[in-house]
Amino acid sequence: MVWGENLDYTLDVTYNELVELALEWDDVVEVVDKGNHSVSRGGRVLFWFQTKYQCVAMKMDWDSHDEFLMEHPDVFFKNDHFRSYPALLLLPENINIDLARRAVEASWMDAPNKVKYRK
Repeated sequence: MVWGENLDYTLDVTYNELVELALEWDDVVEVVDKGNHSVSRGGRVLFWFQTKYQCVAMKMDWDSHDEFLMEHPDVFFKNDHFRSYPALLLLPENINIDLARRAVEASWMDAPNKVKYRK
């Protein structure tokens, strides 16, 4: 089974559990548009299911981004497509609920800010 085919597929943290964590915060909504799943705050995306890579892409500030990437390389990763964008790809089978909560919080805190690209 491919992870994205059934968003309830049980891993350490499912996509739906990430959504539930995010919905605990103010001004957060889940958006499903043309089969694409995302979560946003005030119209700005926190994270979305990345069907091409079968994982979750989570936007956050660069400091949090770098910290999560350095401290948890078994969970978060980058690829060329996201190189200059402040989003991490998340391997849900390797994350626990506490780390997921921290990552969602970092994403929620950054959501109101304009995206700052790196060169």
